[in-house]
Amino acid sequence: IIDEIHPPDYFNQIFYPYEDNFQTIVFTPDIETLQVGDEIGIFDNFGVSVYNENPAYESIQGDAVLVGAGIWQGNDLAINAVQAIDNTLDGGSLVPGFLDGNNIEIRVFRDNTIFDAVDINFYDTVGNTADGIFSEGDTLYVDDLGELGINSAIIPEHIKLFPCYPNPF
Repeated sequence: IIDEIHPPDYFNQIFYPYEDNFQTIVFTPDIETLQVGDEIGIFDNFGVSVYNENPAYESIQGDAVLVGAGIWQGNDLAINAVQAIDNTLDGGSLVPGFLDGNNIEIRVFRDNTIFDAVDINFYDTVGNTADGIFSEGDTLYVDDLGELGINSAIIPEHIKLFPCYPNPF
């Protein structure tokens, strides 16, 4: 049994909601596949991953982006997933996050292993079954993650180190 809930070790969210650029996803206590202390990461596999003042169109989307995270404590857990903000037309920055209409992906980190939620049951505030897609301002509930599968896509088969010139140190 975990005596105290720790901050996330693996899913460290670095972008936070501004005023209203988020979607709340509530994980209910009915989820049987989670254990107390599991880290939950909400991802957009084709979200905005750059933080840039003048991005090229092709760099705007295409990478998996962690848009929300939390630690399961066995009761309702509300996570605000952050939407991307494009302020470049006003001379501002592009802030990473999810894009409306993209699929919500959920990953669980437990015992140094990342698991993908395979069969997620989403529903809306009235209890109707909902598509698992991102939509700013909506609230979705999750009461079943299905079986958790090992995410083999993020396990590298090999690693290469390249020299860095000029040496920054």
